[in-house]
Amino acid sequence: MSIGYHDDGEDTLGPTIVTLSLGAPATMNIRLKQKYFKIPEETKQRVEPNDLILPSCCMEAERRELKALYDSKQITCAEYWTRLGALRSSNRRREASPICSLELHHGDMIVMHGANLQKYYEHSVMPNGELRFALTARYVIPEKLAEEVRWKGDYTPSSEYEYDGDD
Repeated sequence: MSIGYHDDGEDTLGPTIVTLSLGAPATMNIRLKQKYFKIPEETKQRVEPNDLILPSCCMEAERRELKALYDSKQITCAEYWTRLGALRSSNRRREASPICSLELHHGDMIVMHGANLQKYYEHSVMPNGELRFALTARYVIPEKLAEEVRWKGDYTPSSEYEYDGDD
């Protein structure tokens, strides 16, 4: 079973995701989320441009050049939005291409770290064979859980489980 593009960003979980891949091989692709890939739409108020230009976004070089012109006050806000609209009209790419592709094999461990990875990027996993399992671990941030469910993660082993170094 394949897992289409998604992110694992949840506000109750920490920024690190660790996954152990077991079974058949698979391919993991990582790409920019659509809202960061595409050229932003103009707002009715023609507000200050806040175009976040990330690596591999749509028409990255042209957008960086346009933003530099605006930031150096060589063009007005209105002209910025007009030129950005022209870029949008000339664009042929509709979705982001993968910026990273990983071949996963039995026993491989993947670590994705950083809240921005989940904020700006999404990933997919396509199996290349029969049966595959992904064992994923995340840190749950207790302070972000509702009081009535916090206890579910509490575990204090009894003294019989303490290891003293002997067999």
